[in-house]
Formats: sequence, C-alpha cells, structure tokens
Amino acid sequence: MLQLISSGVVFTLRPGRGQPTIRDTSQRSHGVAWGQLGRKIDSAVKKVQLEGWARPDEAYSQINGGGSGLRWQLTEAGTTALKG
Repeated sequence: MLQLISSGVVFTLRPGRGQPTIRDTSQRSHGVAWGQLGRKIDSAVKKVQLEGWARPDEAYSQINGGGSGLRWQLTEAGTTALKG
C-alpha cells in the first residue's frame, strides 16, 4: 500500500452519488462507473493512515483519465517505513 501511495495513484474521490471513497486509480474497479473510478481500497488506506504513514492532500488534484480528487501522500514516517 505504501508503494501505491508513493506512486501517486491513490485518491479520495467524491462521486456524484454516494459517499467519498479511496481508490487506486491505476486499476479498474468491478461494476462501478464501468471501472473508471479505480479499485476501492478504503480500509487498507485507513490502516496506513492510523499508523501515521499517509494523509490526503488538502487541495484537489487531477486524476489520470479525467476528474479530480484528494491525492494521498506519504508522511515522513511513511517514507521511512517504505524504505525500511
């Protein structure tokens, strides 16, 4: 998960309907918006956040393929954990 976040493909998306979700935009999802939103990874990212290893940006960023969302970034502790 730390590698995914480090690569810049993990975003919190706010679809037109429904609750915000955390998605891996490098992979297609199954059955949601024809796969365009990416694979749902809410619980895995929340665990990393609880460890203090990642946090979402405060400003929206463009997502590859269109749209925007809050990109997740590694904290200093997360970068250390990824290297270790």
